[in-house]
Amino acid sequence: MERERFEWLVARAVESLPEEFRTKLENVDVVVEDWPTQAQLAKAGVRRHETLLGLYQGVPLKVASHSSIRIMKVPTHVGSATGFSL
Repeated sequence: MERERFEWLVARAVESLPEEFRTKLENVDVVVEDWPTQAQLAKAGVRRHETLLGLYQGVPLKVASHSSIRIMKVPTHVGSATGFSL
């Protein structure tokens, strides 16, 4: 899937969340990345032959002034090999 299309789908998914959840995302950036970094994988405890599809980075929302949610755009064949689908 092309990155532009994937970003559009992510934006639509966020927009379609119920209002009670969207308001909690006001100070949270939703960022699309192609792949997680080695540091992100290590911190999340992801093992070899596994991948990370999303990650919240920041402090708890009750305390946070700004945080981010990272959505990984891994190739679809990686996802289907690990048992999930888009």
